[in-house]
Amino acid sequence: NTVTSLGDHAFSASRLTTVSIPKSINSIGNGAFLFCNLLNEINVDPENPSFCSTDGVVFDKAKTKLLICPTAKSGSYAVPEGLISISDDSFNGSILTDITLNDKLASIGNNAFANCVNLRTIKIPEKLSSIGTSAFANCLKLTSISVNVAIPLNLKDQSTFNQINKTNCIIYVPFR
Repeated sequence: NTVTSLGDHAFSASRLTTVSIPKSINSIGNGAFLFCNLLNEINVDPENPSFCSTDGVVFDKAKTKLLICPTAKSGSYAVPEGLISISDDSFNGSILTDITLNDKLASIGNNAFANCVNLRTIKIPEKLSSIGTSAFANCLKLTSISVNVAIPLNLKDQSTFNQINKTNCIIYVPFR
């Protein structure tokens, strides 16, 4: 319990399958578990004052920001109600096929869903105001993007949807 932080890329590309974060950890660096392709669960000690986990996914203690979704988590995932931010690299490299974003989500970080090669559909909620650089880059199976916003999104650059199959992917926008 003397370790208080996990540095940037601390366990990146390791062969971990399950991780337990003790109550002493108060800082998790960017990409700490990036490309851990076998990682399917991260559990945070309930007494940790900074972080918590639900179903193996890591959040800030207030559960307003999603920090890490294990890469090997499969199937579908629904972002919890009350969440307003998805951090950089949160789902990067995930094998999830479907991700449901809640209606209160305001921002998606850089590379948040990059390299999610099995992701098929995404619905951009109305309150979303910012999508980070390369947020959906290399989502090779993405076939449907539904944009439900009245005000145009702030895309930080043209790489947000880089390497999407533009022949097979349809973007749905509201008609008002």
